[in-house]
Amino acid sequence: MANDMTYCPYCNAIGSVDLTDEHVIPKSIGGDSRTLIRVCRSCNNTIGREIDALLSSDGWMRMNGLFARGIASRHDRLETTTSLKDGRILEGYFYFVQTDKGVLPAFEPKKHQSDGTVWLSEEVVADPTSLQPRINIFRRDMVAYWGFYCPPARLSGLEPAMVKVLLGMIYLDQGQRVVSSASFDVLRSSLAGTLHPNLTYTWLDKPMVWDGSTIKNHEHAVYFECVDRKLFRAGVALFGTGITLQIRDFGCFLPKRCVRWPGRPGPQQ
Repeated sequence: MANDMTYCPYCNAIGSVDLTDEHVIPKSIGGDSRTLIRVCRSCNNTIGREIDALLSSDGWMRMNGLFARGIASRHDRLETTTSLKDGRILEGYFYFVQTDKGVLPAFEPKKHQSDGTVWLSEEVVADPTSLQPRINIFRRDMVAYWGFYCPPARLSGLEPAMVKVLLGMIYLDQGQRVVSSASFDVLRSSLAGTLHPNLTYTWLDKPMVWDGSTIKNHEHAVYFECVDRKLFRAGVALFGTGITLQIRDFGCFLPKRCVRWPGRPGPQQ
């Protein structure tokens, strides 16, 4: 739907000549150009720093972002531990690496472990025979279990970030005519980091039937309600494969929408 090229949906202002690209789904968690909109520079800077950072710092979302891009850099990783087949636990960093077999998990141990041992990854050792006997070499075939603990999303304060995704996706789908309505001010005001008092939310801990369809249990699925002149109900689920949202009222009806990234299965419906 056509939009005024000087309009920012986040602050609802018209006349900005300094619009910038905004990823509704941050690139750090796997977003790409299909969820790209234009917003004013001030909103982009503030929301990127204070709202998108909530998603980027969430362990589960970050892991899916790494997987989506097949990150091979050891500088873009998650701190965790891994269990070896001999029972030892190593502290280190988890990331994904692109190989001829696809995207695979990888682990780099910390050089100095808390038990006093010293470790290096085989990937950084050119000649193992030249190392001192006290130095252990980490190999992929030593791993018994990959993984790391992510605190539940409901404990991470992600609600303003989910509202931002909701508002951005409605704008992407419906355009300025719908989003510029005063009804959406309750969402815009929540982008400051504190939810509007008329906006309540529930993180889903079990499947629920809503408008004849089932929203399945998922750690990153939240259900919003707002009573402000009329009822607003919205369900947002951020999956590693994309976003599913379902909303009604607010002067329009938007059917369930799913944006998927290539080469990856979509979320279960």
